[in-house]
Amino acid sequence: MKKISFALTATLLLAACANGPAPYHGNDYTALPPVRLNVSAILVDNAYLAPNTTPNVDQILSPTPAEALQQAITQHYPQLMTARNNAIEARFTITDASIVQSPLAIPQDWVQRTFSQYPESRYDGHISLEATAAGNQTRRSGFAKVDVTRSLELSSMSESARRAQLDGLVAQMVDDAIQQLDQQVGDNFGSLIYGDGSADMEITPQPSDRWEKMRNWK
Repeated sequence: MKKISFALTATLLLAACANGPAPYHGNDYTALPPVRLNVSAILVDNAYLAPNTTPNVDQILSPTPAEALQQAITQHYPQLMTARNNAIEARFTITDASIVQSPLAIPQDWVQRTFSQYPESRYDGHISLEATAAGNQTRRSGFAKVDVTRSLELSSMSESARRAQLDGLVAQMVDDAIQQLDQQVGDNFGSLIYGDGSADMEITPQPSDRWEKMRNWK
């Protein structure tokens, strides 16, 4: 009877551990069509300073949220300079890329605590950044401001499994940030977008009917 009870307990423990959510897998921006900006430089500045102490955990991740976001930006928005005398820089400034851990109250009863899989920790992530484009042509400029928040609650699990979940949280925040950037770049950087990168584009002058109107005027 003791053997059966032990086997049942072990089975329930394994089942409880296996009930955690699958880690989020983010987009591979090297495999997606880039958004090419007709600028002379793409600059990514990280103005966020990790506190390197609890309750923050972003500093122990590799890559950190700031590094993952910087890589995604440079892959998704490659520069395409077509006129050297009209230099326009696109600058992305990361102002926050943090993840903060908070302990959660768990039941005191051992059975509930073991088999109900109450979350033990909550992770709150935040990403904010600004994007600007400016140069010697004042009419060709743009501005975008991105703000992303995500939360994740985790139960007891191995350190490697917890790290995989946190990496997924970072990937999800990065994808959210790029999605917001795409929307705002499309709205505010229209004169600087050079196609979607899927094929080479040519700028063809469009004929005007102004001369025909003048010639046929009576």
